[in-house]
Amino acid sequence: MDAGRSSGRVLTSQETTLLAGKFLVAFDEESAALGAARECRSVAFVAEVSQAGSGWVLSASRKNLFPADERDRYATRLQRICGPLGGRYDRFVRS
Repeated sequence: MDAGRSSGRVLTSQETTLLAGKFLVAFDEESAALGAARECRSVAFVAEVSQAGSGWVLSASRKNLFPADERDRYATRLQRICGPLGGRYDRFVRS
């Protein structure tokens, strides 16, 4: 076997950065936030809704660590789910 190869894959010295955290989406209506949470759970997010001031916040996360380069893809997925229900993507908070 060649040095630097294992099972046909080339090994590199760069490690993939893994992330954990929550994607936050703001809603005006509780029912919309709860509906979005159901949709998020159907595509493998862990989702919780809580009241925040005069509105509601959907907090969505992945069950496991995920590669940092997937963060934007997950945020876009949440925007597609939550936008039609009145949700406004806020930010990702690392934990």
